[in-house]
Amino acid sequence: ASVLPDLADQWQMLQLSAQQHAELAQTLRRRGDAERARALAAVAIAQATEAREMAWEPDPADADLLDVVQAWAMTCTDELDTALGPLRRVRRRVQESGGLWLRGYTDLVLARLLVRIAQRDDDEEYGEEAIELLVDSAGCFVASSDRRRYRQCLLELGQNSAALGRPGEALHWLEAYRADTGRAHSRG
Repeated sequence: ASVLPDLADQWQMLQLSAQQHAELAQTLRRRGDAERARALAAVAIAQATEAREMAWEPDPADADLLDVVQAWAMTCTDELDTALGPLRRVRRRVQESGGLWLRGYTDLVLARLLVRIAQRDDDEEYGEEAIELLVDSAGCFVASSDRRRYRQCLLELGQNSAALGRPGEALHWLEAYRADTGRAHSRG
């Protein structure tokens, strides 16, 4: 990013890199490699911090996305309580004025954080809120034609419903995931 001549391009590169690092950290955490996930998330946090320190004023939607990415990275470094407040604040802003895809992305990240807190604290209320957010997120992603994230929401809805002791609901979401994944493979 630092070799790009334009500050706006440098900022965008840092934001994109932070987002990619946070998403890869999430994938590694899901696969059980928590140590590498924390390392990648730390890079995402450093890049988000560097972007904020630049003498550049980004578009509000881009600034909100950076806030979501940083909170997600904090979740991957196990800073769950520290990430919750800022993520709820950015979600309120995004719900008021953000685009459809960003609303879905923010809800997905907050749902993942709430699931982690629910598991840690054995708190069913956070689990219930996460389910509601995942349903909203899935709707936003299907409406904005992001089928990959839509399928991820369906999978997580099935997994989280099962964790809450709702096998019928879990089966519904997992069947929807299977059907959409099958259609995607057929198209591919």
